[in-house]
Amino acid sequence: MTTAPLACVTQAIKAAHAQRHPVTGQVVRQWEWELTKGQLKHDSGLTKAKQDTARWSADIQPLLQQLAAATPAGTTLDGLHAHILALKATWDPLWEEYLKPRWSRQRLALHHAQERIIEGFCKKVIPGAPPW
Repeated sequence: MTTAPLACVTQAIKAAHAQRHPVTGQVVRQWEWELTKGQLKHDSGLTKAKQDTARWSADIQPLLQQLAAATPAGTTLDGLHAHILALKATWDPLWEEYLKPRWSRQRLALHHAQERIIEGFCKKVIPGAPPW
């Protein structure tokens, strides 16, 4: 009996296992498991987190647009000056919002949820596997 290793790709985590006949070596049974990127996003709560982020950012949206409009992409002195002025005008209100505990709780919860989903997938594929 041979087992294929877990293969991580950019779009999904895939695992396969083939049971072979001991004498002939032919595949008798084959199992395949897949955890797609979409499943990981949904099950970990990333979709809800995006909605929460949009709701929380509604109050500071004008500040974000002001900052985006004054991009330092140009190399002119006037462009850099406009960017510095926009930074000074938006710095305190943006940090006041982004330092609220809800943002750090959300990041930590997403990280933990993604680890939990991947660990559950690995336990399903490899029964009796130690916790990662």
